[in-house]
Parts: sequence; structure tokens; C-alpha cells
Amino acid sequence: GTHTDITAHKAIQEEIFLAKEEYKQLVVSLRAIVWKFDLALHKHTYISQEAEVILGYPLKDWFEIENFWRDRIYQEDKDWVLAFIAEQEQMGLEYEFTYRMIHKDGSIIWLHDVVNTIYKDGKVIEFIGVMTDITKLKSSEDQLSQEKERLHVTLQSIVDGVITTDLLGNVDKVNASAL
Repeated sequence: GTHTDITAHKAIQEEIFLAKEEYKQLVVSLRAIVWKFDLALHKHTYISQEAEVILGYPLKDWFEIENFWRDRIYQEDKDWVLAFIAEQEQMGLEYEFTYRMIHKDGSIIWLHDVVNTIYKDGKVIEFIGVMTDITKLKSSEDQLSQEKERLHVTLQSIVDGVITTDLLGNVDKVNASAL
């Protein structure tokens, strides 16, 4: 009989296994939703576990419920999001955008989605992306905007003339009474 040395083959299999484990650990450690969408099947083929944490729905819903992602886009964003994606997909571009989705508990979650296009034989076959929860950032931006508006209204309502400057002495704000 003949004997074949499979040591090299076993070493390669071990390297592949370790690389897959390292990749899995990397994806799991991200505080974001990593996803894959197959264009031919027209459905998600991978959703990372963080989707359950960020949006509250069981992972199986992404695969078992038709149009799961689309139907959970916040109503005011849905039309422009779907139009934007269709336009980007037609051009075959990598893109990113910010939109809102509905959490399972009914709250609104702001997501920033970065999408990469995967080609095979010159044709787009799938999209791979990362959705990051930016709800806290958006909340902070809204609070800052409201605070600026309150400051502006207060400044304009003061009867005396008020002029504010920055640290270099440049005029920053002036109310109507100071003009």
C-alpha cells in the first residue's frame, strides 16, 4: 500500500480554522451590526449578534420575515432611504448614510450604515455593511441645537444692547438692541 503524508494539509486546515475563529471574535466584539445582503436572493445572508442588542429583534426575524429590514425603517425616512439605496446600487458605488429604525420596543434608533459593494465577473452580487448605533450622538446634537436656539431667543429678547466676543476678542453675537 501507499501512504500519503497529510501533515501539510492538516496544518492548512488548522490555519483556516484559526483565521475563521479570529474573524468571528472580531465581528462579535464590534458594537455594531455587521451584515451581508445577497442581491440574487434579495435577502440578508448574515447578521451579527449585535443586531439583537441594538434593535431588540431576534436574529431569526432578519432571515425569516420578508422585507424585515425595510419594514422597520422609520416611516419618515423610508421613501428617501429606499430611493437613495436604489440609486447607489444602480451606480455600483460604496456608500454610507444615516437613518432611523424602529426598535422592537417602539423607540427610534439612529443608525449610520456603511455599505461596500461586492462584485463577481464585473457584476454586483452582494452588499456587505456595518450599521452603527448613533442614537446618543443624535440626541446630544439635538440638545445642543435646542440650547443654541434658547440662547439666541434670550439674547434677542434682552432690552439692553449685548455684544459677545470669542477668546480672541472677535465679535461673536450681537442682539438687535446693540445695533
